[in-house]
Amino acid sequence: MLKIGRPSKYTGPVIETSAQAWQQLTGTQPLSGGDDLSAFYDQNTKSYREIFAGNITESMTDANLAQFIGEAMIKLGLTGNHSLSMDTDEIPSPVMLARISGKYSFIEMKTAEDACNILNLNGIPFMGTNLKISRPTKFDGVAGMGRSTPRFYDWEELYQQWSNGKLRLLTSGTPSNVVMILNMATNAQLADPIHYFDVIEDARAECSLFGGSVLSVIVPRAAPSSNLLKGIGRVFVEMASVSEAEQVILGLKGRTYNGRFVDMKFFPADQFHAMNYSTFLPHLVLTASHGATQLDRVLNEKTIAKLRQSKS
Repeated sequence: MLKIGRPSKYTGPVIETSAQAWQQLTGTQPLSGGDDLSAFYDQNTKSYREIFAGNITESMTDANLAQFIGEAMIKLGLTGNHSLSMDTDEIPSPVMLARISGKYSFIEMKTAEDACNILNLNGIPFMGTNLKISRPTKFDGVAGMGRSTPRFYDWEELYQQWSNGKLRLLTSGTPSNVVMILNMATNAQLADPIHYFDVIEDARAECSLFGGSVLSVIVPRAAPSSNLLKGIGRVFVEMASVSEAEQVILGLKGRTYNGRFVDMKFFPADQFHAMNYSTFLPHLVLTASHGATQLDRVLNEKTIAKLRQSKS
């Protein structure tokens, strides 16, 4: 067996972090909006972010598997993409990488929440087969100790929820009369006055078509003459009622705008009126048994403590 390694006296360049290494190899850039890539590569949390995928075929590659899973989760609203890169035309994928070995693969997600949400894709069809998605056999983080073990959807159940519209609402957070639209435009586009006002008018027109009465549209942007320097990249549409906002989510979530995939979330009305446009929205975990819930309802207390420690 060949053994491959550096010569013992090798003193070549050192890459400081694995995140930087991945960026150099793939040409990708760090996510903006406060996302810390070093957390995604924390080996202490890897076991909670890693997922097993079976039924892998010879025609699949690491790249096309990772791309497929990432796109599926984005389109279904299963990723916490409220922090987006405003310098690209893409919503960042929740998948860090996939490693195929024969008929199975390990998929490393960027967050523990994403690793939970991907479990709802078990059975999803891809390249002539149905992927078997589950936790690795050694995973020990499932909720217990007095809490009910969560049950996730399988693909057929999830697709039904998407088809009847329920999934769009479930993945949009706590209902509110304010809708937050993500990924409509880049920073450069918002800096153009014509494009900026086009975004406002288009958001007003589309939401009026599906929801009814639009009370206001706010689009924060970075401009010297503006005091709206927080929440850049988010478009806020205030509807007359919660039910009208729900109709907007049902009609528009998952569509495209100028070739960009658009996501939508409910936004707290009190934070909207206080102009707290950059308010953090929790990354929810979707389950069949608990609905859209917090991570601590899905994983056990020991695991949650380790995840919190890694972020401190």
